[in-house]
Amino acid sequence: MPGSGDANVVSFGAIIENTSGAVAHDSVVSIWLVDADGERIDGPVEGASAFDQRLTRLLPGERVGVGATQSVSDEVADLDVEIKPATEWLALDREYWLHQPVVARDVTIVRVPGSTTIEFTVDAAYTSEMVPGGFGTRGDYIAIFRDAAGTLVGGVDCCVPLAASDVVSPGRSRGALALHYGVPERADDSHTEVYVLLG
Repeated sequence: MPGSGDANVVSFGAIIENTSGAVAHDSVVSIWLVDADGERIDGPVEGASAFDQRLTRLLPGERVGVGATQSVSDEVADLDVEIKPATEWLALDREYWLHQPVVARDVTIVRVPGSTTIEFTVDAAYTSEMVPGGFGTRGDYIAIFRDAAGTLVGGVDCCVPLAASDVVSPGRSRGALALHYGVPERADDSHTEVYVLLG
């Protein structure tokens, strides 16, 4: 399965791509964990999915990762991924700050006794003049783990920006993800990807 872990902890993820020529606004991705009998496992709330991620925008051709690492009560055999379609499909406006690309690069995993952190550089193409207030916008960071062959083996969310804020500043900045459960055993550090989801 596209996840990794033992009977108590599972790491999972998926890649979502906008194959259209328009900007998708306000999609929702839900990931359900499935047991060996094909039954969906309840998430943190009974009857709910294990993970929900709102995608404020997805640019034409853009690919983003979604995923998490969680403690579970049942053994996980598979995933179901559901996508609630965008509420709006808009033409790309290269002057609008929310339609500017934002990417994470220079991803490194730092291990010290008692903690593991993913650190990275964020490049946001919007400028302070474009953004209301000039400060940036809220963002979430999600990491996708792959093995040495490039197969997706897990994911993690929940950002801990280095500036003690969840604002993605215009231009270049630094970000980090603190990993409560560490990196999946099958993951290859050099294949780790980070995606910035603007809120």
